Amino acid sequence: MSFPKFVPIITENKDVNKLQKNIELTLTPIVANTTLDSKVLTGQSLSSAGINIINHGLGRALTGWHIIRKRGYADVWDLQDSNLIPNLTLYLLASNSVVVDLLVF
Repeated sequence: MSFPKFVPIITENKDVNKLQKNIELTLTPIVANTTLDSKVLTGQSLSSAGINIINHGLGRALTGWHIIRKRGYADVWDLQDSNLIPNLTLYLLASNSVVVDLLVF
């Protein structure tokens, strides 16, 4: 992502140019950090019978996910490497049926 300049790129005021560059250098890594663009998905029911397809709602391929609450015993893992629509969904498998809350980012 690039940040708009408040004055023309070419200016004689070196202080304004330096300020704009410092703001851009500071904010670019923050905006690019996908963990800051996350969502909590509550009450996701996972079945042990096949792939559980979760609509993550990020509008982009997710970087990762965490279980932040699990209401029962189950191992949970993903199949994202074989997901044909990663910008929309998260593919999860579970060893037992369980309800979870997920943090997706």
